Amino acid sequence: MLFDWNAVAAPGQVQDVQPCAPLTLTGDGLWVCLVSSGRCTASVPSAGPLPAGAALLLPPQSVPAGHLVLSRAPLVLEPEGSCHLLCVQLTGQASAQFLAGLHELPFLARGETCPAAAALLGRLAAEADTPRSRAASQLAFALLCLVTFELFAPQLASLFIDDPATIHYSAGFLRRMVIAMPMMSLCYPMIIQFQAMGKARESLVCSILRKGVLDIPLLFLLDTWLPLYGCMWVQPIVDTISLIVAIGFYRALRRREDASP
Repeated sequence: MLFDWNAVAAPGQVQDVQPCAPLTLTGDGLWVCLVSSGRCTASVPSAGPLPAGAALLLPPQSVPAGHLVLSRAPLVLEPEGSCHLLCVQLTGQASAQFLAGLHELPFLARGETCPAAAALLGRLAAEADTPRSRAASQLAFALLCLVTFELFAPQLASLFIDDPATIHYSAGFLRRMVIAMPMMSLCYPMIIQFQAMGKARESLVCSILRKGVLDIPLLFLLDTWLPLYGCMWVQPIVDTISLIVAIGFYRALRRREDASP
């Protein structure tokens, strides 16, 4: 099955408000709320006895500016004077799993632990719900991951491994494989767009180029040419080729569309 980012994590409702009265957030999924100015009180009303293993419902929490509130609905945010709130509802498998991992609600994240929260939530709130804007957001996130993994590969590997030699090799593997992320972030939305447009041939070609046609021969070839690290270059190469082909298909479809009366 092809990857669908909406099934993993997708923005739903957006609330960008300066409330004068308590704001109640409803709906499925995970609510992520940034208190950008002022202060508010966050609480999750209890709907009766909680099942075993459910998250602990905390008493109302006072949340200062610069902090994040993460919780399920219903979430009540009561302003303590003048305050500004930016709240984004996230749905999908990743959001549900993250929410299931919270042991207390509402969960507060201190502002200094997530300095990019305002910019990230602002981007989610401001962007139009179009394939192009979604692809741009995915590319921005992929580039952020690329820079992070390239700079801190040894530190990330050391979180799971203690042996210095293994950390050295793991960092090399990670730095090579993560190069594929920007290409993947663009190729997946284009394949999904081809499917939505009813272009089965274009979607199928791009998909099998990524898996099956090129990667298996390249695994043997690059393992011979570049022992140890050769296999790590396969995914960046096949994703780059698949992206080039997808862009070619997309431009051809656009020219055909513009030429039609």
